[in-house]
Amino acid sequence: MSSKIRSGISKYWRKLKIDPLDLGSHVHRSWLLWKAQKAFDKHSMEVANRTGYLAHWGVHFTGDNAGDVVLYDAVQRLFMHFFPGIEFRSLALRKSPKAGLLDSIKQNALGAVVGGGGLIFPVSDDKSVSGWQWNISKTEMNRLSVPLILFGVGVNTFRGQSEFSDAAKEHLQATCEQAAFIGMRNRGSISKMASLLPDIDANKFIFQPCPTTVLSYFSGHELAPRRLNKVPVVGINAALDRAELRFPGPASDTLNEIAIAAKFLRESGVEICVITHSERDDELLTYMRRQGIAFTRKRLERCLPQHVCEFYGQIDLTIGMRGHSQMIPFGCGKAILSVATHDKLGFFLEDIGHPDWCIDARESDLAAKIFKTSRDLIDNLPDVEGEIHAARQNLWNITTQNMIKIGSALNLEIDPKLLQVSRN
Repeated sequence: MSSKIRSGISKYWRKLKIDPLDLGSHVHRSWLLWKAQKAFDKHSMEVANRTGYLAHWGVHFTGDNAGDVVLYDAVQRLFMHFFPGIEFRSLALRKSPKAGLLDSIKQNALGAVVGGGGLIFPVSDDKSVSGWQWNISKTEMNRLSVPLILFGVGVNTFRGQSEFSDAAKEHLQATCEQAAFIGMRNRGSISKMASLLPDIDANKFIFQPCPTTVLSYFSGHELAPRRLNKVPVVGINAALDRAELRFPGPASDTLNEIAIAAKFLRESGVEICVITHSERDDELLTYMRRQGIAFTRKRLERCLPQHVCEFYGQIDLTIGMRGHSQMIPFGCGKAILSVATHDKLGFFLEDIGHPDWCIDARESDLAAKIFKTSRDLIDNLPDVEGEIHAARQNLWNITTQNMIKIGSALNLEIDPKLLQVSRN
């Protein structure tokens, strides 16, 4: 039996133990995503035979990360909003370029976009020739000969994680020297990049918020009308990948504290929904059941982008560990509270002027702090949503100015009417 088959059997056996009721929905979501992937790939192949497109390196339509599915769709929709008619040739970020690809891009593309997401992450030599997630050699990158745009990317190292190799630093240095625009998704990443690459002019690193934080301005997805919840609905997401880097001790300690906080919230009169962005996120279900809490669950892995956005548009407050379990609901105008197991959550909240919406998972009395802050947000939702609107407007204004710069680099003009609308 091959390792791939064994892995598949193990995955479904695990699901049978933790969330057996999801099997039917899992198959249905996987089918819809597979069909979307096929249509996406077909369109990309058609675009490859045309001229004037943008080559887009990303992690397109990955099945087991809901945030990435929304993110890479959002990048393209954002560009299409400002440059109507632009088309994308979508390329796999982690795969080596095929023979003839770079010559084709050089001949036919307007430019190349890499991002968004936490792409600046150490990768072993056997998985990436660059030492980070973009799997392209310096020689191959130099052959692009079109404007290179890094868009909404972040330094995604975990606390205490090993540093980048010298080869990775050299590749990042070459990438930044070649790039016409370097848009970092938070100012914390700008600081990290400036420290990592001291020979690059720090002014070249530009703050470009993740496009998921301003989704409602451009997404094109028809969000369901806001449900007037008689009972506030609180969504909870726990991230369990790389647990040894995320948690100060056993992951079970933090999950138990979150479940206790959820019990307090339920007893205070709110509805609870456990949200998964990835398969392993469902480990929280076990701890919720131990607390005897009445809750629903929503699995977003393998969902299409519009379904993820529609769901978050109906949640009053999302308590989350994953960056996109916070940025997506924020982009839909909804309240958030981060339980930080990674610096990027704090970076995002500092950028929007609300570090008070963040609780570090390493803090003592975690359950009590989650409950108190959550209740404060729920009890003041109109004011909180007003603050979110103001913060999102600021991020949109920053994005608009950056798109003007990118348009100049790509020799593309933005319709002045779009700029007028953006200021309103």
